[in-house]
Amino acid sequence: MFAVPANTLVDDAIDFWDTMVDKFKEIFAFDGLERIDEAHCYHNITTAGEIGDALKIAKIALHISTLAYIYRERAKDPDSWYNHSHLQDTLDDLKLEGFTDISFYPDAFPQTNDHLENAFASMAKYEEKYVMIIGFAGSMYAEDLLVTAQALATDFLTGEEIGDIDSKYEASLGFASRFKDIFDDKSKFEDKIQKLLNESYENGTNFQEIYIVGHSLGGAVAQLAAVHLYERLIFEEGTKFILATLASPRVYRKASANEVQTKYIDDPAMNFHSYRFVNYGDIVPNFPFRWAGFSHLGATYYINHVKCNDDSQAWRFTRQGKDFAPPANATTIDHHRIYGPYDQKSYGERIDIISPPMMQHTEVTQPHEGYAQI
Repeated sequence: MFAVPANTLVDDAIDFWDTMVDKFKEIFAFDGLERIDEAHCYHNITTAGEIGDALKIAKIALHISTLAYIYRERAKDPDSWYNHSHLQDTLDDLKLEGFTDISFYPDAFPQTNDHLENAFASMAKYEEKYVMIIGFAGSMYAEDLLVTAQALATDFLTGEEIGDIDSKYEASLGFASRFKDIFDDKSKFEDKIQKLLNESYENGTNFQEIYIVGHSLGGAVAQLAAVHLYERLIFEEGTKFILATLASPRVYRKASANEVQTKYIDDPAMNFHSYRFVNYGDIVPNFPFRWAGFSHLGATYYINHVKCNDDSQAWRFTRQGKDFAPPANATTIDHHRIYGPYDQKSYGERIDIISPPMMQHTEVTQPHEGYAQI
């Protein structure tokens, strides 16, 4: 507790308060910057190679995840002008990334249960290929928060809190429950996706890529859905599966995560690609705990805005280890949001900033650690 000295004039008290606020911001990094021990900061953003490819996937995952939230809101309020406007803006963003002829399947996914509004599917053309997009909405309502709380807070207490997926993989009970709600016998979600695949093969618009995407809770469900659909759908040889998540928590028990990693992700012949994007200050990827037996999977990319010893700042987008989770010492809800209040902390704002053309207008005096300058 800080005390203002007695007999301090109002102006002095205000100055003192401003100083203390600045000190708190410095201590807790509310500016969203990570302090690192380097003499001077340089950007490491590149549009080439692995990092460039991952950045492109991050931008696509951002827009598809946003689409999943909008789809759910439209299911709840189809006449909302805001939802319609937001939908059009997001579709325009996808078109800027190279997606055209985007079409939804409203008749294929009737609301046969309370949870199908948490998932959607669409067809599009991307770089002259026909692709299927499957998106899962994250936490927004009380029921979503309960699912997430159940998964994050209780899974390490007892083995009874572990859910099984297809009788072979162990996963967090809360996330497994949401997955099963969407893929239940009544909804026939999986059957409808298979029907759409079959129709595409019959009419010659063969899906060459299948994107399975989600943010937060949606990312957790996407991880379970991607493996489930890969193992159960009948699709043409050469079809590329792309799992991409933002802000996803750990989902699988370590043994199951390692099995999926070894059997599918690490084997190029499987054509199963997994991307996980995490943001500095987002605490959610730290849960459920590693010491409780859970693990991430896939290629991990870290979005960060850093400050160095000379107070210079730079944007970083780096590959990290499979089970990496970002430091949580600067955690605010904005670091976890898909889009935030325009303070450069949310996933959406940061991905937009580090992506061309915005980053091309950022001054970079030299590349950092061998990364190409843009």
